[in-house]
Amino acid sequence: GVAIAYQAAVKALPSGGGPTALRELFLGLARVADVEGVQGARSGNVREFYVLMLLLHDGLHCSRASALRDLISRAEQRHPVSTDEFQDALKDARVLGIDDAVWKSRLCVASGPTVSSELFLDYLGGGSFARLPRAYVAEGALLEAIVDAVTADYAERANHLERLWQRHSVSL
Repeated sequence: GVAIAYQAAVKALPSGGGPTALRELFLGLARVADVEGVQGARSGNVREFYVLMLLLHDGLHCSRASALRDLISRAEQRHPVSTDEFQDALKDARVLGIDDAVWKSRLCVASGPTVSSELFLDYLGGGSFARLPRAYVAEGALLEAIVDAVTADYAERANHLERLWQRHSVSL
């Protein structure tokens, strides 16, 4: 599935990848993933959201997402969950570089500072994994996403070095 592909790709990135590489990896996997019931060029945001949910469920299953598990327990007790807490839970689950627009449009009812408990539990609560579509990534597509992520990481690092070089050459 897409979660196994993501974990393998993160291991393939140099030093686990920087924020730019991880963001590019996520977007690349979401772009090439075959998500059941989601088709068409205009389905990008939906595709990204489902890939994110599958990655989070994998983190819950493998005990990499303790902060997310705590948020689910709080939501089940009808305590509010803030968007900042959800962002922290994403970091704790090691799903990094995700644009807020991917999940806010589906988990927040307004542009307020809280996540809708009902929607949150619908996608991440008990039994929600069975309701999510499955997503798969072909080997060639996975390699393409990894290359794009490594290229983005390299470009970011090279850009930094280029700025240093320019500052140094100006001072000479």
